[in-house]
Amino acid sequence: LDTPATWAGLSSLLPGWTLETPSYAVSTGTDALTQDLPAILTRLAAAPAPILLVGHSYGGLLALTAALAVPERVAGLLLIEPIAFGLLSGAVRERFDVLNVELGRQLASDRAEASLRLLVDYWNGVGTWDRMPERVRERLRDQSARAAIEVESGRRDRTEVGELSRFQRPVQVLWGAQTTAESQQVCGALVAGFPRAHGAAVPGVGHQVSRSAPAAVAAALLALAAEAEEG
Repeated sequence: LDTPATWAGLSSLLPGWTLETPSYAVSTGTDALTQDLPAILTRLAAAPAPILLVGHSYGGLLALTAALAVPERVAGLLLIEPIAFGLLSGAVRERFDVLNVELGRQLASDRAEASLRLLVDYWNGVGTWDRMPERVRERLRDQSARAAIEVESGRRDRTEVGELSRFQRPVQVLWGAQTTAESQQVCGALVAGFPRAHGAAVPGVGHQVSRSAPAAVAAALLALAAEAEEG
């Protein structure tokens, strides 16, 4: 799960910038997006001018959904491997569906440990869960309810490529060169679908681009800001 601390490395690389990093308490229900989106839309409406919106993973899906809902309030969009799995197709979609049937079954049961291992290893490589310090595993166990509804948001996503043309502002898309096939397909679809998108794979990292490569994120954000200022 991402927290505001995820962006600490980025903050240090952007002196003079104001970075808002909202966090969310554990929610109840079937998915997180429907609960978190209203708060983001309220923040956007209250901002004195359109802002640059950045999101990673579930946060990327949240940022994408918000930008499509109120494009006039977003000056530019930086998406880092958003879980917009509605954009998947073909064999990659089939693999994702098989994986998520199993993940959903485990999340719905009392097998929190097994589901967390499956989720962590899916995004970070087989064996990652077992190599984690126990204190990190314990924190993730404490947040397993939140993880379940964020996962459900990705499973329920119905983003379509045709929707992306509504957003006419600049977009940057980043993904780890070593990330999953599903995430690579999503990012490719975003780059192809947005009218003003640039995309790049970040060498040497997987899904955790924001944590592992803050310099690449800062560079993309600076490029986004420059293009947004040009209009």
